[in-house]
Amino acid sequence: LFALPFGLWFAFESFKKYSFKLFKPALAASGVLIVTNIPFYIKNFITTGVVIGDYTISNMMKNDTLNIPLLISNIIRNLTLHLTLAYGKLNFLIHKIVSSFHYRILGINPEEKAISFLGEKYITRFLMDDGSAGNFFLMFLIILGIFYIAFNLKKLFYSQQKIILWYTLSLIVGFGLFCALFKWQPWNSRLHLPLFVGSVPLVTYFLHTVYYNANLNHKKHFLWLLFLSFGIIS
Repeated sequence: LFALPFGLWFAFESFKKYSFKLFKPALAASGVLIVTNIPFYIKNFITTGVVIGDYTISNMMKNDTLNIPLLISNIIRNLTLHLTLAYGKLNFLIHKIVSSFHYRILGINPEEKAISFLGEKYITRFLMDDGSAGNFFLMFLIILGIFYIAFNLKKLFYSQQKIILWYTLSLIVGFGLFCALFKWQPWNSRLHLPLFVGSVPLVTYFLHTVYYNANLNHKKHFLWLLFLSFGIIS
């Protein structure tokens, strides 16, 4: 899901540049992907009788229904998995704000079973295990990077750096698809790993641009802020 927007973007740009000459290399690349995955297809078929794997888990993970309020709920709850810190009062405040937003604005329960895996309760806890640990620092930088892109949209669109717009949009669409298709669960953070790996170019671009354009004092303050952020999170 996270790769799909990038794949479509790459296919569009490639077709625009090479037209139908793209057919042969695309066919060859598809063949390589299929061949390298044949052992997994065989294993799946032997184990479950289905080439792409058992549908039981995937059907359990899919949203039972979806509309705009439910999609917004999934987006917010997935984001807050990475906004908790080792401060109980802060996490409680996040939970209170999100719950209030659900009831007052969205008009739904934050624990809506149609979009919650096995009816799991919505929680905002600081967890350290490998299946539930959040990624506060990188999520914070991603959000800052998206805001920077949004505020400089027109400037970037008409510059040679326009590619960062499409890259950021692909990240956002991939995350949106994830929230639209899969139910929220307390350990969804582990499934967000491809999103964080893919966000590195965006974060790098943002940090480089802000740091490069800052004066010497601002650069010092920026580095101290990063240093302190690591200390606060750990």
